[in-house]
Amino acid sequence: MLSFLLFGRRGTQASVGNQVNQDQTHGGNANGTSVATGGDSDDRELDMDHSNSRSTNLLHDSAYARRRRELLGLRQELADMGADTLIDLPCVAVIGGQSAGKSSLVEAVSGISVPRDSGTCTRCPTECSMTSIGGQWSCQIFLRIIFDDAGVLLPFRQRKSSQPFGPLITNKAEIELWLRRAQMAILSRHTSPEVLYSMSAEQLKSHAATDPRVAKFSKNVVCIKINDPDSTDLSFIDLPGLVQNEAPQAIDLVRTLVEDVIKRDTTIVLVTIPASDDMENQQAVLLARQADPDGRRTVGIITKPDSLTSGASSAREKWKMILTGRSHILTNGYYCVRLPDDDERSRNITRAEADTIADNFFKVTSPWKDVMQTYPNRFGIPNFVSEISKLLMKVIEDALPKLRRTVADLLKENERQLAELPAPPSENPIVELLELVTNFCSELHQTVFGQHEDKRFVQKNRARYSMFKLAIRATAPDFRPFDDYTKYNEPESPLPEENDEINDDASLSSAPTAAGYNGNANLPVRDKPRPLDLWGVRKVIQESIAWELKNTIPFDAKKVLIKQSTGLWDAPAIECFEAVFSELGEHLDVLVTKHFGRYHRLCEILRTFIRSELPAYHEQALVDLRKTIALEKNPFFTQNVQDLPATREKCFVFYRRVYWNALGYLIVVKDSRTPSPAYHYNHSQREEDEAAALRALAKIGYRGLSVADLRHLHPREAFDEELSVMADVRAYFQVAYKRFIDNIPLTIEHSLNQVVATTLKRSVLTHLQFDDPQASERLKDLLGESSEVSRRRSNLQEHRRRLIAIEQKLTAFQL
Repeated sequence: MLSFLLFGRRGTQASVGNQVNQDQTHGGNANGTSVATGGDSDDRELDMDHSNSRSTNLLHDSAYARRRRELLGLRQELADMGADTLIDLPCVAVIGGQSAGKSSLVEAVSGISVPRDSGTCTRCPTECSMTSIGGQWSCQIFLRIIFDDAGVLLPFRQRKSSQPFGPLITNKAEIELWLRRAQMAILSRHTSPEVLYSMSAEQLKSHAATDPRVAKFSKNVVCIKINDPDSTDLSFIDLPGLVQNEAPQAIDLVRTLVEDVIKRDTTIVLVTIPASDDMENQQAVLLARQADPDGRRTVGIITKPDSLTSGASSAREKWKMILTGRSHILTNGYYCVRLPDDDERSRNITRAEADTIADNFFKVTSPWKDVMQTYPNRFGIPNFVSEISKLLMKVIEDALPKLRRTVADLLKENERQLAELPAPPSENPIVELLELVTNFCSELHQTVFGQHEDKRFVQKNRARYSMFKLAIRATAPDFRPFDDYTKYNEPESPLPEENDEINDDASLSSAPTAAGYNGNANLPVRDKPRPLDLWGVRKVIQESIAWELKNTIPFDAKKVLIKQSTGLWDAPAIECFEAVFSELGEHLDVLVTKHFGRYHRLCEILRTFIRSELPAYHEQALVDLRKTIALEKNPFFTQNVQDLPATREKCFVFYRRVYWNALGYLIVVKDSRTPSPAYHYNHSQREEDEAAALRALAKIGYRGLSVADLRHLHPREAFDEELSVMADVRAYFQVAYKRFIDNIPLTIEHSLNQVVATTLKRSVLTHLQFDDPQASERLKDLLGESSEVSRRRSNLQEHRRRLIAIEQKLTAFQL
């Protein structure tokens, strides 16, 4: 079955119901509902006598006919350019179910025979464009292939908007078979058109039945261009009829195809309704109401009026009410057509004879003769074609300004999308690749040296160096100046000013927003030096004595104690190095993608090469790092004669004070019989005990003493050497720690990050072999766009080419 459609894509906002010629005359009914009755008087006189060749020629030669030909010709040219997939062209669509008379309607309008089979014979849209420019009757078939087999739009360069199919046809008797062949070319795209050219109707049916690759339906279009001196200029497209006796998938597909067409705001929906059926039972009527609830752009076509029997009085009255605008009201009303029956078609009656038979039928048959007296141009094919042609003309004229604006907007969007694509490949690949590598290495250099606007790489490394500092700080000697450290609470740090530094570093290392590194304010769990009390230090001294003179502390004792801390420095330093190396590798991956990502092959080659080079950089930098670590192994030396003595004095005073005030750190149990948590020897209790001691001394004759004098009761000479060693070792640790937490990050930066940043360019250029005689061709291949970008660029460029051609066509057309 065929259904009319001036095919378009997305809908515009124009209201079809308001686009009828303003000079169109309307009749009214008792309820005040207006019913369209025709156009201007000249056109009405001409169209009312459609069978008269002289009147027809006058119509064709009139200014109105020429204007109609121009507008429909513009629309056809735009469709042939592929505009219907880009902009919304106004359209007229005829929908209906099986046996609604659509095939007969198409034949009556077009003057050609269409394929007729049991069931559904139309399985793809078939657009027909009729012109009346004079000369002999002829027909040319084209294929419009813009969808793939799954119904998805093809890329622009793969679309074929007007592909010729078969020869120019001059014999109307041949058109039906060629239409069958063209439809099979759409459904069986794997079959060569030349093979289909020689197939008979039976062979085509057999091919469809035996080849499983033949599609059931397709969105692609068979286009028929007819030159008929006796026709009215019009375009229509045949859509598959709404089927009921097909597979559910096929039913849904056809329904969706119809819905997609009639939902557009500029689509004039022509609903074919057989008079023998009830209006409410028509699926086409239901779909039209859903798409056009207000009935502004729907036109009813009543077919098969001769199927009503003389006894169907109720049905006759119902159709009379509809035609006169008193029921199922539509803005543009209804038309009634009587089409040739099987006997008349078999006799090949002419179009004029068919129009005469229909006119005589309406004049003598109720209820049509009653309505025809008031609304004569609502009956017959000539009046139907003339009025719909006028309506379509008005829609096209009103839509042209918006079409121009739409094309301009689409061109702007196309330009924006093209601008977002990378620049196309250069014709000088060596120069372009040199520039790419230079920019890549320049950004790497700026990033490593902190000169780039994005500071995250440096901030992440600083955060790791702060974590490293905390880890080294945690290896400080844990000296407890007590006789048995297990009985005393741990004293505070001998260098309290360090607490602020530790808090600052912990804050930096745990600030992912500031430093770009998700660190942890808590120190890493590592081996720490075990606590040493006075007896522990004395044991180390005694075990280190060799041939030293009496009262000389062996230096080896201090070395042993220093090593207990510095010996733990290897692991944090190497861990810090590995973290920075990992970050460097990740950052290089990011930069490679940023600078070379648009060239897929080149990007992967350079990514693989750089990753292969990094182990060598790692190995050499690690050698330098181990040398820096080894500097703290032997000798234990410093020329920092300013900080070492001062720090030593601070530590000695601290340890001696803690030793003298050991009672203040004593862990006391309240009642040994009742276990309870240990607690500090608090300040108030100490004052009470000191006061008691002074009273006791005064009682035995030591009067005038103060609390400060009580300190002289300590046997100071007992642990002076141990306290001195504690101060020496802790002071040296502080000096070595401070230089070590600087030397390791500087070694990593100088031996790893900066070496990579300053030498990678040479390695990359060497690897790309710029001096190769075949370098130009090879590098040009490497700089080729990825297939995805290339396809997108090609698609956008073809899109732009078509939009420009459409814009030029619309601009050149004069309203």
